[in-house]
Amino acid sequence: MRDFNLAACALSLLVSATANAQTTDYGTLDGARGVAGESRPSAPIAATGPTTTVDQPLVGWKVGDVVVAPSITGGWIYDTNIFATRTNRQSDQILLLRPEMSLRSTGASHDVTASAFIESRRNVRFSSEDQINGGVGVGGTFNVNANTQVQGRAQYLRGHETRGAGESVFATTDKPTGFDQWEGAVALNNRFDRVWTSVGVAGLAINYDAAQFAGVSIPQQYRNGVISVANGRIGYVVAPRTSIFVEAAVNRRDFGIHDFDSTGMRTVAGVLLEPGPGSNLRGEAYAGYMYQNYAGVNFETVSTWTYGGAMGFLITPTFTITVEGRREAKESALAGGVSLIESQFGARADYQVASNVVVGAGASYVIDDFQGVGRSDRYWSPLATARYIVNPNLTFGLDYRRLTYNALGAPGADFGRDVYMVSLNGKF
Repeated sequence: MRDFNLAACALSLLVSATANAQTTDYGTLDGARGVAGESRPSAPIAATGPTTTVDQPLVGWKVGDVVVAPSITGGWIYDTNIFATRTNRQSDQILLLRPEMSLRSTGASHDVTASAFIESRRNVRFSSEDQINGGVGVGGTFNVNANTQVQGRAQYLRGHETRGAGESVFATTDKPTGFDQWEGAVALNNRFDRVWTSVGVAGLAINYDAAQFAGVSIPQQYRNGVISVANGRIGYVVAPRTSIFVEAAVNRRDFGIHDFDSTGMRTVAGVLLEPGPGSNLRGEAYAGYMYQNYAGVNFETVSTWTYGGAMGFLITPTFTITVEGRREAKESALAGGVSLIESQFGARADYQVASNVVVGAGASYVIDDFQGVGRSDRYWSPLATARYIVNPNLTFGLDYRRLTYNALGAPGADFGRDVYMVSLNGKF
């Protein structure tokens, strides 16, 4: 039982990082949040390659061949800089309530998981920061035969842009800007002895609420739109559950204002490590070249190197390390509209110091390089966590995250922010 909790932790990070890149943690302490700096939509992930089903039991109720796992998290959050400002910092306390439901069905030819959550955040001092967020998703793997596999997923997320992230660093709105996001993907994987192929498509649609400035609504057409991706991979198995691959991908980014539209491509090579019995390393990593051409005359074409992936390492039965990162081209409203290159990297280590106590530490780093305007934004965010597992159904948590923001080329925009959380999670 000592190795299950940490192995599951490593696997869950990989699932969220590779299958749900839009909701990469702002921190486990802050619910469903994007990484600091990421509110501009990222390209959805399409084909990934063949995968082996991992037996990851859920705490819940068995109903036929389906495991139903309800849970609820309650938390108290203290934010030292709720509006993410350099001066006149305001602190606040937030009461968090987040019920969730997960379902999983496994069989000889399928492994399907569905989940849903709703999250209430109530601020003690500033009701303008109150939020109701939520989401629902389903994804799975279907084995057509011994050599053919179909992967698919669909999800919806209702969230709010984090203060001090992405476009919100340019101006302070009356309240956090809400958004609705839909995402889906499907891939077909085939094995031919030691060679495999994977082809897929993915799409993401996002719509932001009108931003409020001094009671005036400002539409967000330049951010509302659809991102489409199609890609294909060819891999070669060099060892059990270990493959090298090459990939070619194309994308299209269409928004409500034509100048922000773009088309692009990516060619990379990488390694894919499938999960499975006895596997201490799982995930994928790749590097190569990307190109993005924009419709607007003020947008510089991006032609540069790229990387991406997420890896989980089971160092010992009680010690795991997870790393993830990516580099991609996006667009921004800065200076009326410019292209940017966003680079992200994050790492986290978790150690089980006792049979029912897990501690963790990590950090994420985000760089937004705005093209042609002499500005580069940096987000640095270390974190520390502790979990006391009272029993398999009840966990007590402590979390801390620091966010430091520096805008090179924009003096006076810097800020710091500390967030603390105490939480209690119950599974039924």
